[in-house]
Amino acid sequence: MVNQSVILSFVGTDFIEGNSADSTITLVIDEVNKKLVLQVSPQSGFVERRTAERQARGIAKIGFALKNGNRIGNGFDLDVTAEGGGVPERLHKEVWNNYSRGI
Repeated sequence: MVNQSVILSFVGTDFIEGNSADSTITLVIDEVNKKLVLQVSPQSGFVERRTAERQARGIAKIGFALKNGNRIGNGFDLDVTAEGGGVPERLHKEVWNNYSRGI
């Protein structure tokens, strides 16, 4: 068993192997605990966060192909650690207003 964690950075619309300074979202694949930890910074946008979450859920199901040809992460549990980056307040208000008017 490999005793390490692999860090993926979310750049553009995809996760890449390695830790990128341009990324506000990272996915840590903890092989020891069989866990994926998605870390989202407050600087990340709502759409970027949702896209990264969707891709992380996919990695939890089918794994991530590393540069060396190995596939890791499949069948792992996903934990999301987020600071900010949630649903913008204006969307909460808009949805609530539409709901209360019966739209």
